[in-house]
Amino acid sequence: GAPAADAHKYRRGLLAIVAGAMPGAPLLSSEAAMRAGAGYVKLLSEHAHPDAPAELVIEQGDFAEAIADERIAALLVGPGLERDGAARSRLAVVLGRGLPAVLDADALHLLDAELLAEADASKLCVTPHEGELAALCEAFGVTAECKLDRARRLHDVTGMTVLAKGADTILVAGGMTSFFPRGSSWLSVAGTGDVLAGIFAARLAVHGNTRRAGEEAVWLHHEAARRAGPAFTAGELARAVRTAMVTFL
Repeated sequence: GAPAADAHKYRRGLLAIVAGAMPGAPLLSSEAAMRAGAGYVKLLSEHAHPDAPAELVIEQGDFAEAIADERIAALLVGPGLERDGAARSRLAVVLGRGLPAVLDADALHLLDAELLAEADASKLCVTPHEGELAALCEAFGVTAECKLDRARRLHDVTGMTVLAKGADTILVAGGMTSFFPRGSSWLSVAGTGDVLAGIFAARLAVHGNTRRAGEEAVWLHHEAARRAGPAFTAGELARAVRTAMVTFL
């Protein structure tokens, strides 16, 4: 529903998006997150982003200090992160905060048992496509024959919420599995996963419920694709999230 009458930007949820070496992906996530209900979206980045929208707050100061902000409700890390030592260090800092967080893209290739041991897995959401799901299963010793069993087993072994995305998206959270109707085939374009991660993280910042946030993210992603029409870009999809929100109001 709509924000409460006494809502303000922090009460609606401050989402911090952790940027890395590649600026485009986290900007797409930020564009989507700003339209998915979060009250405040910050991009924590060491780079200048001249093409960023004016509404997006970009914080370029000390990363450890920025991420220690007690007002942060949720975090997103992975889009554009890269997979080097610096990226792993950033991921470790994110996990150490113990906040609800969405891990996507490069973060899914960096995550392992050593890093997860420092985190509260019950607050973590991973959003792998099939290749990333295979990498996570290898990292955590999961063997299963099909996507559904891999997602369920990964959740059982780690305690994380698993949103295994694709044409047959599956959400496993709290020991329960959610299935969804197929989304638009036009979603098969670069960057739409970054948009999904931004929506998921924004919804998580609003209320903190990993299962609910995952379900809302998939429905908003599909509805934004429907409203964007054929042959959209990821940027157009991100901008369509605002009108997709009508279905929740």
